[in-house]
Amino acid sequence: MLEKQNEKEERVKQDLLAKKELARKEEEEQKQRELQEEMERAKQDRSAIKNENLEQEIRERQEKRVKKERERQKREQEDAAEKQRIQDEVETTLRERIRGCNDLTSVLRRFGFSVPPGATEQEILKISKKVAYMKLHPDRTINLPLYGRIEAQEKMKIIQYTSQLESGDYRSTRENEDY
Repeated sequence: MLEKQNEKEERVKQDLLAKKELARKEEEEQKQRELQEEMERAKQDRSAIKNENLEQEIRERQEKRVKKERERQKREQEDAAEKQRIQDEVETTLRERIRGCNDLTSVLRRFGFSVPPGATEQEILKISKKVAYMKLHPDRTINLPLYGRIEAQEKMKIIQYTSQLESGDYRSTRENEDY
């Protein structure tokens, strides 16, 4: 009987040990699950923060691009307005300067270009083309300030228009000009 009781006690001890071991394993598994869940939440939080940061960066870049584009458009509008103002001023000045000129020779002389006295009409036309293309062409005046470029452009238009009138070549003479 004592043996049976010892066996019974031994089984109870083993059952208790097994239950303790099982409880320890379950507790360990529970801790692992909680740790895993915490790691997943931390990963999701990091991912969410990273996404928020990326979205914020994208918004900031877009705002910067929009701001730069608006500034560029504003500068372009200001430049266009300034160019128009200068063009109007130059046009008025040049019209005053050539008032009373009735031929290409007098126009060239008023613009400061020398025309030999007694030059034939063909020589004068040749001189006007040379002047227009060698001194007033936009490719030649690229390094001048805006006022100088516009003045050269307007002078070239006047010389071309006047030379077309004198040569009898009326094609495309009054596209944008009313000289």
